[in-house]
Amino acid sequence: MTIEAFCVRDFYAAEDELAPRDQLMNVIADANMNHAPTVDFFLALKKNFPIEKSACKQQNFKISSIKTFFRLALARRKQRVVHFLHIGKTGGTAMKAALQPRAQNGHFFLFLHGHEVTLKDVPVGERVVFFLRDPVSRFVSGFNSRLRQGQPRYLMPWSPSEKIIFERFVTPNALALALSSGHADERAAAENAMRSIGHIRDHYARWFGGEEGLLGRRSDIFLIGFQETLVTDFEKLRVKLELPADVVLPVGEVAAHKTPSNFDTTLEPLAVENLQRWYREDIRFYQLCRQIAV
Repeated sequence: MTIEAFCVRDFYAAEDELAPRDQLMNVIADANMNHAPTVDFFLALKKNFPIEKSACKQQNFKISSIKTFFRLALARRKQRVVHFLHIGKTGGTAMKAALQPRAQNGHFFLFLHGHEVTLKDVPVGERVVFFLRDPVSRFVSGFNSRLRQGQPRYLMPWSPSEKIIFERFVTPNALALALSSGHADERAAAENAMRSIGHIRDHYARWFGGEEGLLGRRSDIFLIGFQETLVTDFEKLRVKLELPADVVLPVGEVAAHKTPSNFDTTLEPLAVENLQRWYREDIRFYQLCRQIAV
C-alpha cells in the first residue's frame, strides 16, 4: 500500500486548506522522489518527526504540511538539521524573522518551530537551539504582551478569563504584589491570573521537562542563548550556522515584537520577591542553562 491510500491522523499542522491526493502526489514528485513511498517508509520517517497538530482528514492532506514533511525528509539525507525551539518572550520572533529567509538553503536545515513544539518532540540526535530569559523579566514582558493583546505586531484577543484579570490587575507590579496580599480573595485572584495569562503561565518545564529532561539531551544542544544578550548571542548562532553577515536581527518595536516604551515595566522589591518565589524552579533552570552555556 502506498501513502496515497493511507491516512495519517497526527501530522504537521498548517493553516491552509486541505489538499486532495493528486496534489500530494505532485508534491512527492516535486521533492525529487521517483516513487510513492510505502506506508512503512512514511511511518519510519513520521516517528522521528515532531508532531504538532492534526493535519489530515480521511484521505485529504494539507499541502504545505506534506511539503514540509518531504523537504525535511530530504534535508535529513543531505544537510545537518537544527531545531529552533521558540520559548515565549525570549526574542524568538525577531530571531525567526532574521533566520527564515536562510532557514532551508544554507549549510544547515534550520527548522523554526512554534511555541507548541518542545524538546521531547525533537528526535534524539538532532541538534537544538533555544533562548531563555530571566523569569522575572519574562513575566513583565509576558504580562504586557497579553495586556496589549499582542499588538502592534499581532492581534490576539483576550480570553474571557484574561479580560477579567486585566480589569483587575492593570500593571505587572500590581499582579506580583497581590501574590502576597493579606486578603485571601485578592491573593487567590492573583494566583489564578498567574495560571491563566498566556506566556506567564508557561514554565520552562513545559518545553524541557525540567533539569533532568534537559541534561538527558545535553549532547544535542547546539546553542543556548539569552534575551539579555540577544544581539551577541544571535551573532554566535549566525556564525555557528555558517550564515552570511547580512543575516541580522530586525530593528524597531514592531518588527522585533518588543514591548512599546509607554508600558509600565517597574517592579517594587516585594513584587520581585514574590515572583522569585513563584518562579523558583524556572530560576534554577535558567541558572543551570547559564552554566551549560559557558
